[in-house]
Amino acid sequence: MRDQVRRAAELLTPVPLAGGNLELYVERRVDEEYRRVVAGGHFLAVFVEADIGFGKTSSVNYWSARILPKLGYRPVSVRAKYLADILYQSAAKILELFTDLLTAEASRSVRAAEMLSDVARLHDRLTGRSMDSSVSVLLWLDDMDVRMKFMVLVDDFSASAPDASKFLRELDHLIQMPKRVFFTLFGTPRDLSRIARMNRAVYEKLTVLKMPHFTFEEAREAIRRRVERAGLSVEELFPEDDLKAIYALSTGPRDMLNLAREYLLSGASIRAVVRSKEVRSVLDTIELLDETERAILSLIAAEGEVHVSRIKSSFPRLPESTLYYKLNRLMDRGLITRGERRGLYALTQLAESVRTEISGA
Repeated sequence: MRDQVRRAAELLTPVPLAGGNLELYVERRVDEEYRRVVAGGHFLAVFVEADIGFGKTSSVNYWSARILPKLGYRPVSVRAKYLADILYQSAAKILELFTDLLTAEASRSVRAAEMLSDVARLHDRLTGRSMDSSVSVLLWLDDMDVRMKFMVLVDDFSASAPDASKFLRELDHLIQMPKRVFFTLFGTPRDLSRIARMNRAVYEKLTVLKMPHFTFEEAREAIRRRVERAGLSVEELFPEDDLKAIYALSTGPRDMLNLAREYLLSGASIRAVVRSKEVRSVLDTIELLDETERAILSLIAAEGEVHVSRIKSSFPRLPESTLYYKLNRLMDRGLITRGERRGLYALTQLAESVRTEISGA
């Protein structure tokens, strides 16, 4: 039983699902919405809005394998740091698919043989990896007289990339009236807001779908599929009240799976899960601090109770008003508290639990 529980905990580790592990994928409302939008055909491009940890990459893999082929689309998944490479990868992968198709038909069709020579010239045009050449190739492919349609799925699209403005201008050309090549972008709400500010024309062409957290029943199903692979059941590992508590504490699918995993590793202690969640919340808060705030927090963590005069001497160039402003921000975030004597500051009890991490902040 102990080995099975350990195996169940391993299976609850949140990782992008692909291949045989797509059996663990649980459909949500957004999956059916995407299926309906693409099947209807009345769209120019799709933007899937999802926070970090909501399963974007797993959805890219699932839609590529289980949804798009049934709707008559050849999926093309791309991911790159620079958006110019997204267009290059899209063009290169679609060209490869075209080449395979035309090669198979060339012996039976004169038209296919002629088109194959055109495709070969397009391969040469892509060598430079410039946005302009990639877009011209994609536009040519979009105008090809074939029955095949392609869906480019862009995983983790970032509107804050250095070349985002130029990318959006080029994307606007590609999604004016697409016939063969379509785009689905996966990004955060912040990315969508940036698109709206940077290129209103592109924003207005997007069909926006929101990727939600699991419902409670979907969460139970996601856990069930994983623990059953270990030969166990949800009922014997997770009492209903504890399962509801794990779900209530979670902020998204990744967080929910992590909490369920920690629950098993802690010996089925919901108290340990709550504590772990609190600690992770502190660490996430520290990540949001600016450099000076982290330095002040690190000083307090290293020395215990610290008088404000000591903090002032450690940051001589920091105006006093700014120093007190930052101390108040650290208190508002629940990281430090005032000591018993006037002018003293110390870590809060919760922040004490991550003192080592704070000292290295």
